[in-house]
Amino acid sequence: PNLAGAGANMEIHRPKKPIDGLRDLAKEVGVIVIGVAIALAGEQVVETLHDRHVAAEAREAVRAEIVYNLRLIRMRQAQDACVDRKLTEVAGLLEADELRKRPERPGWIGQPADTFTAEGTWAAATGAGRTALFGLNEQSRYARIYSYFLAFNFEHSREQAAWAQLRALETWKGAIGEAGRLRFSAALQDARYERYKLAMLAWLAGVDAKAVGLSAGSDAEVLGTSGLKELPHAVCVPITTPRDQALASLSDPAGQPQ
Repeated sequence: PNLAGAGANMEIHRPKKPIDGLRDLAKEVGVIVIGVAIALAGEQVVETLHDRHVAAEAREAVRAEIVYNLRLIRMRQAQDACVDRKLTEVAGLLEADELRKRPERPGWIGQPADTFTAEGTWAAATGAGRTALFGLNEQSRYARIYSYFLAFNFEHSREQAAWAQLRALETWKGAIGEAGRLRFSAALQDARYERYKLAMLAWLAGVDAKAVGLSAGSDAEVLGTSGLKELPHAVCVPITTPRDQALASLSDPAGQPQ
């Protein structure tokens, strides 16, 4: 390589004024330090603004998911009157069987609609470290609300299992008998207790959500935002309804369990 030719195009600038003494050296170093500090400060400002944007985006998504869950829970609570009535009817049927009154077999038991809450947005934001950008108090409140949602899903699964046991009354032949009454009484008690637990968890979630300015909103907003239509719920169909008629009255694309 022609190093001589390459070097011929280079220009070397000498300092306008040679550094003379410690004072001049301190000035030069100070200028460098100030320049570096300004650059670092600018980078920190950009990073802070970016973090604020990321936090705001995550906060908006998490809060939207909380409202969605609150509205799903409201849909579940709208069935409570039907749940209570059906459980009372089942209790009366078991009592009548115990007194050997030969109660009429129920044509339809049904069950509360599945209303499981979501946690995908919260899990994604937490996994990506975005919720760590929230303040500690705000992060703690959101985490507590989601703990209620997770507990709600767990208890709701248990509720569905209890109603699955009660639905066996639809096809039970002959007298229920002592063993049958024991089985169905246990399922009845489980369903009642889960009804209570779900109501308590719904209340707790609502209290903490209200503390951060969130709520399910009006009934119209519940139906509109959740994308659910106001359809007949299986648990609200009268207990004396024959199964084929009950199925015909329900608009459930997934059908109904046996």
